Amino acid sequence: MASMLPSYGGDINDVKKARLLLKSVRETNPSHPPAWIASARLEEVVGKVQAARNLIMRGTEHCQKSEDVWLEAARLMPLDLARGIVTHAVRHLPQSVKIWVKAADLEQEPKAKKQVLRRALEHVPNSVRLWKAAVELEDEEDARIMLSRAVECCPTSVDVSSKVYIYLLASSLFYYL
Repeated sequence: MASMLPSYGGDINDVKKARLLLKSVRETNPSHPPAWIASARLEEVVGKVQAARNLIMRGTEHCQKSEDVWLEAARLMPLDLARGIVTHAVRHLPQSVKIWVKAADLEQEPKAKKQVLRRALEHVPNSVRLWKAAVELEDEEDARIMLSRAVECCPTSVDVSSKVYIYLLASSLFYYL
C-alpha cells in the first residue's frame, strides 16, 4: 500500500511554506480551482490522502462549475464515493463531456455504462466523444441505430461519418445502399 502513494523527498519546511501559500490563495480567492487542486495534490504527495480528500471536497463547494475540481475529487475518492461525486458534478455541469465520460468509466457493468452514456447524450447530443463511447458498447443492431442518430446530431463530424462508412463496410450492409 505504501508503495502506491506518491513519494516526497523534500524538506518539511518546503511543505509548510507551500501549505501556507496555498491556504492564502484559497482564502483570498476561494473560487480559484487551481488553488484547491494544488492544495489537495500537495497533501496527497506527502501521504495525507484524507486531508487531500477533505480539501478537494471543500473545493467542490467553492468551485461548483469547475470540471477540473470535480474530476480531481473523483480521482481522489474510493470508487463508491467517486460515483456519488460525479453524480453531483453532472447536476452542476450537465454539458460537461469530461464529467459524463468519467461517470461512465466509474461504472463496472456494461449496462450501467450504456445508461450513463445515453443519459449524457440527452444533455450533450453533439458530442462525438460521447457518441463514440456509446456506440462501442452496443451490439451490431443498436450500434447501427446509434451511428445513424450520431450522424444526425453531429453532421459536420468527419470522424462520425467515417465511422458509419467503415461500420457499413465491415458489416456488409454497404452492399444494400
